[in-house]
Amino acid sequence: MKSYAANELRDVALVGHGGSGKTTLGEALLFVAKATPRLGRVDDNSSTFDFEPEEHKRKTSISTATGHVEWKKTKINILDTSGNGNFLVETRIALDVADAAVVVVAASDGVQVYTERTWAMCDELSLPRCVLISKLDRERADFQNTLEDVRKTLSTKAVALQLPIGQEANFAGVIDLMTMKAWRFSAEGREAKEGEIPADMVDVAKKARETLIEAIASADDALVEKYLETGTLTDEEARQGLISGVRRQAVVPVLAAVPGLCLGIQPLLDFIVDCFPSPLDRPPWKGMAGKEPAERAPDPAAPVAAYVWKTCSSDIGRLSIMRVLTGKLTGDATLLSVNHDSKERLGQLYILQGKAREQIAEAFPGDIVAVAKLKTTKTGDTLVVAVIDEYFALNHEDLNFFVNRNEIPNNGMDDDGNG
Repeated sequence: MKSYAANELRDVALVGHGGSGKTTLGEALLFVAKATPRLGRVDDNSSTFDFEPEEHKRKTSISTATGHVEWKKTKINILDTSGNGNFLVETRIALDVADAAVVVVAASDGVQVYTERTWAMCDELSLPRCVLISKLDRERADFQNTLEDVRKTLSTKAVALQLPIGQEANFAGVIDLMTMKAWRFSAEGREAKEGEIPADMVDVAKKARETLIEAIASADDALVEKYLETGTLTDEEARQGLISGVRRQAVVPVLAAVPGLCLGIQPLLDFIVDCFPSPLDRPPWKGMAGKEPAERAPDPAAPVAAYVWKTCSSDIGRLSIMRVLTGKLTGDATLLSVNHDSKERLGQLYILQGKAREQIAEAFPGDIVAVAKLKTTKTGDTLVVAVIDEYFALNHEDLNFFVNRNEIPNNGMDDDGNG
């Protein structure tokens, strides 16, 4: 697989209450973007993301799994997290290495307790996010009621970016309130066709668009002045205002989909690429250089630093999954494991699609890769170029607390990859 520059990357966590449809959404993203030849499903144990035996038994995600798609020449790294309260520690760790989050809320259930918990985690980390209202084909599924629940329980900044066409079994597509076009989808969901808004929804869509434009304008001082003077924004002003509002967490767009049928997935992929930040758009990483606080920007020309956020077993031994923080990482690199003051020769770099691996030659800031059989490096450790004045380590107090108490769930494995 080719390498992607930092501006061509999006690192996105799927979060929400267990059973809201996060893994189903992840599978739909893979299938619609043609990263997998068929739609994986949790119920028949064919899911790319839920591949552990215990996950097959429980029919739910236990640990964070990673996957990736290419969309509009951009690589989207997908972190499918657990919404089970027993495994939220690992969800919190995954959010540390994400640049944005899709918060999944099932229309038939509304906002549930672990949706609130994961939302609070995103707040703590200042993560840009959107809300995806899923399962709109189910009985009692109501987009407007769920949107009001989101606004009441999670954030008053939430505003509809789309409207569903039809409800429950009659769900037929979505209306994009930015372009005022309707999107309808093929039976298998892989094809999307743009068309006109149904005549009986034109007035509702116009009113919803006015609400959206007002929310975008209200999030920006310059735009609100223009909006108050003219009562509207140009399409380009609205588009740029939406991007800026999302990245500053001043606007939380709400989208609609039926992931189990792959309906509404293309507009979500477009939104992720267009509105979510790349690694270059996020603040510098804060850590320690020796005993002094330090920062590292995601500069591909800087010395390499990578953060190991997960350890798991595989058929080739223990895998260390890391995010590249700075520099260009190559498979033949010899790095210093700062936390243990020991050198590690990396060997082959991999990108993961669930448990499947693909070799790559190099990775740039923001990319998520795996290496096998590191000698001393554990979850929570930082790897850097072995030059004394470049030592740098992330210092997440909450993460270090769990590491020191050996409470990070590594798929039931110890630090050597043994069960």
